[in-house]
Amino acid sequence: MQDVVRKVTFTQPTRDLKSLLLTDSRAAGSEENVRLLRMFVDLLDQALALNPEKRLTPEDALRHPFLKPT
Repeated sequence: MQDVVRKVTFTQPTRDLKSLLLTDSRAAGSEENVRLLRMFVDLLDQALALNPEKRLTPEDALRHPFLKPT
């Protein structure tokens, strides 16, 4: 069996999820909601990283503050 190598070129994203979610954080309401929203954005940012070396492992994701019980 022969190995297949594919070269992928990434372009700059046209939309930024973090900016979109945090654009008007006052609409989230309380400071606690804003804090939770920021933690959620951080979790998504790390979990969806394109570079597998920088991406959260499932174990690390489960230890993220957003998923810890309050």
